[in-house]
Amino acid sequence: MSHTTKYFKNLRIESIRYFKTRRGLGYEAKTDKGSIWNDGNGGCTYFEPRCNKDGSIPVELRKYRTISEWDLEKLIDIHEGV
Repeated sequence: MSHTTKYFKNLRIESIRYFKTRRGLGYEAKTDKGSIWNDGNGGCTYFEPRCNKDGSIPVELRKYRTISEWDLEKLIDIHEGV
């Protein structure tokens, strides 16, 4: 278990949107604390926390940016029943 697994267990996926790119398939998974992104162009999967109105990231959500891409993808697999 990675050190970030405790954080990803606190995320709840609400919806997933898939989209085609010229290099593959991308997605945005909306959670109760922000969004999980993969742009579909060969980059990594990452978490983008929900921001305050002034664009700053709430202190309590900053820890979620450290979740590994493997744990984020695992969370999506769990949500989809894979």
